[in-house]
Amino acid sequence: MQGWIKLHRKSLTSAVFQRDKLWRVWCYCLLRANHQERKILWNRQEVRLKPGQFIFGRFECSKDLKMKPSTLWKQMQLLKKMRNCDIQSNSRFSVVTVLNWDTYQNSESQKEQVKEHPREQLSDTDKNDKNEKNVFGEELCNYLKENNIDFDEGHLQARVIKGLRDYGEANLRLAINDAAQSWKKNGHDGNFVGYLFKTLERNYSKKGE
Repeated sequence: MQGWIKLHRKSLTSAVFQRDKLWRVWCYCLLRANHQERKILWNRQEVRLKPGQFIFGRFECSKDLKMKPSTLWKQMQLLKKMRNCDIQSNSRFSVVTVLNWDTYQNSESQKEQVKEHPREQLSDTDKNDKNEKNVFGEELCNYLKENNIDFDEGHLQARVIKGLRDYGEANLRLAINDAAQSWKKNGHDGNFVGYLFKTLERNYSKKGE
């Protein structure tokens, strides 16, 4: 395979990076994902793949990674729970989708690095951080709407910024998944945002603790 991918420096502080096997599998997903839409023939079936998607077979991929199929599948399920990727399976194969592929891997947004004045560089960094928080907030809003969970969007956006700062993206993603599943299973109504952050505070540690 040819080409390259973008890898953000903030990955160094992510929960995925702290786990060797998980980080290895995540990088594999990024490297396997298609950069443009294409059609392939798989087991005599035509499959249309969008940017950020690839065909996943745990036995074939486990050979690439030199990892037990059961171990690989466990890591993939964890990445799905953290909303790094989505996995759609049928009786023949699975299609993995790297979530937010266009946001982070869009080649049109790639700019040549130039020497900058430190103050200008700091300003650009602040803008990038704000943009990433906005993207995360929009992604969360869409996820809750898809799952028919009512929430106050303005309140959620404000709490997301604090949650990202205090707990990190990985822990916040896990808490969102846990809270959403519990909310739907137990038939809660009312303030989902408050319930989400109670779940976060109760089950996850702040950064540095």
